[in-house]
Amino acid sequence: MNAGRNEFRKLVDYFVLNAIGEIEPSLLKQMDELTPRLREIYHHDGSWSEIIRHVLDLPADFEARIRALWLQNKEGAARTGYTLSPVEFTAAFVDKHFAGRT
Repeated sequence: MNAGRNEFRKLVDYFVLNAIGEIEPSLLKQMDELTPRLREIYHHDGSWSEIIRHVLDLPADFEARIRALWLQNKEGAARTGYTLSPVEFTAAFVDKHFAGRT
């Protein structure tokens, strides 16, 4: 896997963490500061998360779908006595839904 791909994978991870409301404030600030550069790279206006959604060709409601799945998985795990971490969910989600694209 090349460096550019690793960097894009991080952006997608941050996109998912943001969608589930679990992104660190300092990281969110960094992503907001990176937005002008992402606009240049991907030739698309909008917030950083809108740019990532555009690059991945996702529907406008995709973040809401991710949030719903996060809550469903988190609650299901809790019923079995397991605590699903946001990072664990994000890694599994990205691996499953974006394999070969990140």
